[in-house]
Formats: sequence, C-alpha cells, structure tokens
Amino acid sequence: YWQLTQFGSQPRPGKFRARKLASDGEMVYDVNYSIGQDGFRITPEYESGAPSNNGINFLGDSFTFGEGLQDDETMAYYTGDLVRQSGRALTVKNYGMSGGGVHQALAILQSKLNTSAKTQFILTSPWHASRAACADFFTLGSPKYLLENSGYVSRDGYCRSFSWVEYSPKAVRGLITSSNIFKLIQDSLFVASDQDKQIDLYLGILRTAAKESKSRDEALVIGFINADEKWFVGSYDNEKVFKQIQAMGIDVIDMTLTNRNEDLPKKYYLHELDKHPTAAANLERAHLLSQRLKINN
Repeated sequence: YWQLTQFGSQPRPGKFRARKLASDGEMVYDVNYSIGQDGFRITPEYESGAPSNNGINFLGDSFTFGEGLQDDETMAYYTGDLVRQSGRALTVKNYGMSGGGVHQALAILQSKLNTSAKTQFILTSPWHASRAACADFFTLGSPKYLLENSGYVSRDGYCRSFSWVEYSPKAVRGLITSSNIFKLIQDSLFVASDQDKQIDLYLGILRTAAKESKSRDEALVIGFINADEKWFVGSYDNEKVFKQIQAMGIDVIDMTLTNRNEDLPKKYYLHELDKHPTAAANLERAHLLSQRLKINN
C-alpha cells in the first residue's frame, strides 16, 4: 500500500491491517493503521481537520508513526490525552514516517503543507544520521540535504536519486533497485560513508529546523533517544551529540527511558526482534513531553 511522494515512501490513504510474525510463528503484532488523505497517520480524537496555533506536530520515523501499535497507542495520541486530562485542549498531528528521519521532518516543515502549530516536536536518535546522509538503501526518493559552511543545510534533490528509476513501473523499479550493482553505484555517487560527516549533516538539519521554527515564531522541542554505544564508529557518542543539540539553543529532552539504550526494559519494546516502542514507552515519553509543555506554557 506504499506510494512514492515528495517526502519518500508513504502509505496510501485508507485503513490497513499490519501483522508481523517471528520466524517461529510467534505474533509480534497485529494492528490497524488509519491513514489520512495526506498520507500521514490519523490520531483519533485529537486531530482536527486543520492546523492549530495551539497544536503540536509530531515529526520523526516509525517510532513517531507508531509501528506495531493501534491508532490510540501512539505518542501523539497519549500526549493529547494527557494534556486534556490537565484541563487544557491540544490539537495534535502525526507526521511520523516509517523509515524516516530528521531530513523528512525538515522537508515537511519547509513544504507547502500548512504545518502551523504552537510546537514542532521531533523524536530522533543519532542513527537517523545515516538516513539523512542517504546511506540506507530504503532512503531512495527521500529528501536530500547538503551541509553548508554556515552550519545550516540546503535542499539538494532526493536521496539515491535517478528520477527515471523512481518513476518507472513498479515491477521494473523493484528489479533495478534490488540489484546489488545498482546499490553499489548509488553508494559511490550519493552516499557519504564517514559517520562523523553523517552526524555533522544530521546536526545541521536540526539546526536548520530550529531556524525554520524560530522564523515562524514556533517552539521546537527535540525528543532524544540514545543509540546503542556500539553504533558509533567515529569521534561522536550519545553525550556529545546531545550536548551539540543543546548548544544550538534547542529545547531537548532525553527520552531514552534508561541510562543506556542497550539496557532498555522489555516492557518498552515490542519484541527481541523488533525494538519499536510499546504503548507503555509512548505513554512514558508523552508524560515527559506534556510536562515540558506545561513548563513552557
């Protein structure tokens, strides 16, 4: 049910059942997704038909989308619920994209979509850096950015982009993009393999998102989740990335829910083979965000 849009791969509008099984047949999840006409997930009760100056937009990847969870188990839903319980109204919009990252979050903010809101919230982790650098094969057709000397980024087309491939018939596109030779060509032409450079670009995208939000008189809040320590192969680590974001003057919240991501309690992820957040994890992170929103108000 996927389609290629200006932001990369998005689901088509409609209601879809998503099931995932482990190799031994164990059910990982069996849920339903409601997708709006704009290709983004619907948040029941708390999403109005139009953007709100009193609202909050949720941007990010499948963690934000709510992979493996029902419509009323996403972080966006729980945040709306918690704020309503405190006696205030809040409109939310879920712009999370499976396989997405900060580059898509920025592209959505810079697009012609009416994304006006009081707060822009991006849930992210350092491993979004490889996605922003187009290093992952599934980033084909997603927004690409170039890091400028100023520390900000500028739009530079699309990831791993050969337009004739992207818009060829699905069967032909699948045959070409599954080829190892094609992937090697893409890697050589479009990908920065140095992790430090990837993270520099990642930070530049967040810096630009902060500038975009400020120009619109909107607050930007970053929810930061630590990467596994073994993920880092260059000069960066979780603490350094976190402090770099803070140094930009961005309001950032540690949402790892544990000291090390490797030690995350089992109640916070779906399965040993699928580390997407559970409803319990989303509720905990919604508590952290709603508390910050209360302080900011």
